[in-house]
Amino acid sequence: MKIVHVADTHLGRRRLGGRLPDQDFADALAAIVTTAIAERADAFLIAGDLFDAPRIERLSLHQAVNCLRPLRDAGIPVMAIEGNHDQPSPHAHGPTWLHFLADEDLLCLLTTPFSVVGPILTRWNPRTRRGSWIDLAGVRFVGAGYLGATTPKCLRALAERLEPDRPTVLLLHAGLDPFPSRAGGLGRSDLDAIRPHVTYLALGHVHTPMIVDDWVCNPGSPENWRLAEARYDLQGRGRPRPRGYAVVQIDPRRPDAPTSIELRSNPRRPVICARLNCSPLVNGHPQWLEVVEEAAVMAIGPHRVTPESAVLLELVGEVDRSQIALAPTALEVRLEARLGAAAIEVSTDRFTRRAPRRIRMAARRARQDRDNAECVALLAALNDSSRGLRGGRTGQFVRLCLDLKARAQRGTPVDELVAWVGRHDLSEAFFAARRARESPTSFIV
Repeated sequence: MKIVHVADTHLGRRRLGGRLPDQDFADALAAIVTTAIAERADAFLIAGDLFDAPRIERLSLHQAVNCLRPLRDAGIPVMAIEGNHDQPSPHAHGPTWLHFLADEDLLCLLTTPFSVVGPILTRWNPRTRRGSWIDLAGVRFVGAGYLGATTPKCLRALAERLEPDRPTVLLLHAGLDPFPSRAGGLGRSDLDAIRPHVTYLALGHVHTPMIVDDWVCNPGSPENWRLAEARYDLQGRGRPRPRGYAVVQIDPRRPDAPTSIELRSNPRRPVICARLNCSPLVNGHPQWLEVVEEAAVMAIGPHRVTPESAVLLELVGEVDRSQIALAPTALEVRLEARLGAAAIEVSTDRFTRRAPRRIRMAARRARQDRDNAECVALLAALNDSSRGLRGGRTGQFVRLCLDLKARAQRGTPVDELVAWVGRHDLSEAFFAARRARESPTSFIV
């Protein structure tokens, strides 16, 4: 059985305030559909986030219908699940636009509700167009959807309800361990627990493609949801890495046979990535916008910019807030007019704005005044209580106290502080002077 697997198509996504057309996402999906029909695929999977939002415009719905109708006409069944962008919340149970597409016989929406007793698995009903699983040519397709932070727990419970000797494809909208910050990510132990029950795990949600152990796959986003995702294509050491969809081969007669997974790239809008260090350009230049504009043109110049190209210009460095009120949109408009690109995004995510010099100097003087006040107080106390510290050793002891305070503020454990003070050569002199006094004096540092 040949399966074409896509995810995160995000129809209706608007980028850069609409300067890039949302038709890009429909064109990417349409190209994959054309390939699936030409290669006579047996099934087409959509592993979540068909749409970019639960509320869509009419144009986005028309795009989905126009992409899915050729698959229906070619007799290729479409199995789909809802992603986090398709539904208002992970626990929402109301109908979404995927239910409408299912009612129009354009896809099979597979959903598995969970109750206090676990997952409720039901066979796909062609009359109601609802169900959790469907059999096709000896392979069972099960939809888990998007489960949020409960993904590992729910997935293990779901796997226990699956038949271990039946070839099973599980559709899930979740990430894996390489992205541990994402809620509901799956770890190695989770995959090991479901492996006996699942032949192929079709993932979505994370836009970076990956294959794990030849049975788990996320094909990556067919179109760049953010222009920054194009950086992945630059990590292939000279040639683009495949991203967009997967072609999967499963033998229904051999459930234990290795699954063949081939990642492929689909046509998408070209994105040029460039980086510019603004530190030497902006600081001290009153006409900073013109200076940065000329440097940006030179940075982008080596790349071949066409009217179809989108450009991501990443500004890095550190500048003074008093000398620049960075307006990326103004720079984007000027660069688009000069370079003739479809759209240009100026990213300041790694751009550091320093406080003005007068503010930094005032803060430094405040710290110095505080340190001087502490030194004066310590010197006065020592001159009054420690007659044994003579010959300039009083100043050394003040520095010892301030160093002890700094170490304590950094969270150094008390036992380490005590050991450090005990090893200092001034400790014995201080305590000898203290013992010589008639009444001891204590210090709080």
